[in-house]
Amino acid sequence: MAAFGLNDTIAMVMRILNEHQAIIEWWHNTNDLLIRLGLVNARGAQATRATHNFSVEWVQQSLNTVDKAGLQVDGEMGPATTAAVRQYQKRKGLDDDGWVGVLTMAALEKDTQGARP
Repeated sequence: MAAFGLNDTIAMVMRILNEHQAIIEWWHNTNDLLIRLGLVNARGAQATRATHNFSVEWVQQSLNTVDKAGLQVDGEMGPATTAAVRQYQKRKGLDDDGWVGVLTMAALEKDTQGARP
């Protein structure tokens, strides 16, 4: 059995880094596509209170439909919407961080059968 030398270690690390870079590039391309399609904004559906955003309106309407959240559909990612998102994420077994990222968006779309307002 040959010894595993420094060059082998460096080669292995470089392969791992290259694979990691490919995954990161795929993730960025996917997010860019979702943003261009208007499915999410640059921060998922998280928006400042001053931002009127179609994606946030869709999230609010979806949460009202699937969780009877009683949210005002105003396109603002305020405390009530964030709390409703966290409750939904917790119920679905997702990371309950209040951010509507790809996994939360996919779960909402599945629960609403992809219906867009």
